[in-house]
Amino acid sequence: MAVNHAMEPILITGLGAFGAAGRNCAELWENCRQGRSLAELREFSGLRLPAYSAPDPILSRTDAHLVRLAGRSAALALAAAREAWEDARLAPGSIDPTRVGLILGTSRGPADIVDASLLRKSKRPSEAIYTAFSSTAGIIASALNIQGCVLSVSATCTSGASAIHTALHFLRSGELDLVLAGGLDAPLIDSSMHRMAATGVLSSSGRCRDALRPFDLDRDGTVLGEGAAFLILETYQSAQGRQAHSHGKLLGSFLTCDPNSRSRPTENFEGLQRAVRSVLHSASISPASVDLIHLHGTGTRVNDHMESVCVNGLFGSTSTQPVCWGSKGITGHTLGAASSFQAVLTLLAMRNSFLPPTTNCFNQDPACAIHLQLNSGVERKIENALCLTSGFWGKNSCLFLGSSDV
Repeated sequence: MAVNHAMEPILITGLGAFGAAGRNCAELWENCRQGRSLAELREFSGLRLPAYSAPDPILSRTDAHLVRLAGRSAALALAAAREAWEDARLAPGSIDPTRVGLILGTSRGPADIVDASLLRKSKRPSEAIYTAFSSTAGIIASALNIQGCVLSVSATCTSGASAIHTALHFLRSGELDLVLAGGLDAPLIDSSMHRMAATGVLSSSGRCRDALRPFDLDRDGTVLGEGAAFLILETYQSAQGRQAHSHGKLLGSFLTCDPNSRSRPTENFEGLQRAVRSVLHSASISPASVDLIHLHGTGTRVNDHMESVCVNGLFGSTSTQPVCWGSKGITGHTLGAASSFQAVLTLLAMRNSFLPPTTNCFNQDPACAIHLQLNSGVERKIENALCLTSGFWGKNSCLFLGSSDV
C-alpha cells in the first residue's frame, strides 16, 4: 500500500552547530544554559565593534581539502553539517543517497571570497566557482555524498528557516526521504561590517559581551556573529526503517512577506502574525496550547518592540502568553543562520527540559511587555515551541517544533 507522506510526522534525527558559542551542539548548549556571552571587540579597517567570532574549525584532511579554496563560511558550514550527519548516524549504506537532499540557507553567501576576488587584480579560475552562492551546498553534498536535490536559498535573516520549510515540502511530497537543512553566514569581514554599521542597526554603545541586549530598555542595536546550524529532517518511515533516534518533530512552518519596506516591519507585524496563525491552524493547535516562543530578539529598538507587539496581538497579555525566550545574546546575530540556530537551541531546550535565560536583558523594556524568561534558566517541560524570525525586505518565518514525545 502506498504511503501517504503528507500525513507522516517529520522527525528531526540529527543536529549540528558551529559558531561563537560553541564548536558543536554540546558546547553551544552549555554556554546557552549558563547565559555565557563570548562576544569580543574586533577591528574592521579602523572600525572597532563587538562581534561573535567562531573558532577555526578542525576538519579532517578530506574536508579541509574540499574547503581550501572556498573561504570561511564553507568551513563553518561543513563542520556543522558533518556534526548533524554523524549525530543522525548516517553511515555509508544506511540510506539511499539519491533519496537524500540538501537545502542550504544563507544571506550573504561566500562574502569573503567575493570580496577577495574584487580586490585581486589577477583573477583566479576557481573564483568563478567559489563566488557562487551555491558553492557551499555543492561542497557539503560532495563531502556527504548527497545525490538528491541540492539547493541554496537566500531570504535575509529567515534563510535558515526558509531552507527548513523547503525541506518539509520535499519530504511531504515523497520526493525525498531525508534532508539536511539549515543556514550559515560569516559576515565578519571589513566590507560587510562597514555596510551594516552604516545602516545604524549595529550596537554603538562601546560595550562588548553585553552589547546585544534583546528586549532591554537600554538596547541600542544588534551585534553580528558567524556560524552555521543544521537539522536532519526525515520521514517517519525512513527513520523507523533505520531505527534512528529523534530529537523532536517539525510540526509545521510558514513564510510570509511584508513588502512595503526594506528594513522596517509593518505596524503590528501583520506578516509575522499571519505566519504564526497559519502554522497553528495547519497544526490544529490553539494559541493557548503553545509552550514556548523563541523570538528573533535582535536587540534593535524597532524589531524587539514590534516583535513584542506581534506576541501581544496573538497571545494577549503576559498572563496568558507562553513563556518567551531570546538567544542572540549567546550566538550573536548570525544573519542567514539565525533561524536555524533558534531551531537547534529550541530542540536542545526540549531535550534537556530546561529553558535558558534571555542573556543580556537586564532591565526589560516596558514597551516590550511579553512573558520573557529573564535572569536565570529554569527547569521546564517543553512539549512544543514556535521559532519566529524576520529580516530585511519584509521576510518573516515561523517554525513549529515538537518534542520527541509529541
